[in-house]
Amino acid sequence: QEFTCRALCRLATLDENKSEFVQLHGLPGLVALCHSTSESVIKLATMLMCNISSHTPNHTDIVKANALRPLISLLSSSCVESKRHSILALCNLSFSSENQEHIVKQGGLVPLILSTSDNDLNCREYAAKTLSNLSSNRRNRLPIVEAGALRPLVEMADSVGNVGLQRASVLALYNVSASENSHVPMIQCLVARSSIALCSS
Repeated sequence: QEFTCRALCRLATLDENKSEFVQLHGLPGLVALCHSTSESVIKLATMLMCNISSHTPNHTDIVKANALRPLISLLSSSCVESKRHSILALCNLSFSSENQEHIVKQGGLVPLILSTSDNDLNCREYAAKTLSNLSSNRRNRLPIVEAGALRPLVEMADSVGNVGLQRASVLALYNVSASENSHVPMIQCLVARSSIALCSS
């Protein structure tokens, strides 16, 4: 399994191979590998899922193959690589408006919010970008607030040294602010102060 995953990861760097993998019904087996008892197999399986999810035409098939649940579950993995690949795969999938709702409905918000404080910088940045994508869907804005995302988003918006992380956090806060129900919680989290600081930087 491990060597097969390694070979497929290399092949899946090309868009035509990403499509071919899905067309040849490779997704059910890949989803099963995400439940493996071998950490190395899971790491490679999530890397392959990350590659395949970077090809937008595959998004619907990936969700239909029930890939979201194991990816969300792996956000709590002790393996940094598996966690990073899973977050990036979710980030890729979250560019689709339909998938944005699926990720929230399948319990993705809290693990993503927790990932914004991960020790790994890439995990933090991908989690922030995923939350930013999810917040572009108006149906997700109140759930994002209720799940406790505001405080970590404000903290990341105030962070220095990582423009990508800061940009994703500010965009998520901007999207969430479109919901009137979020205004009081946002003020309570000192979003106004963060916005003023950013404008003067």
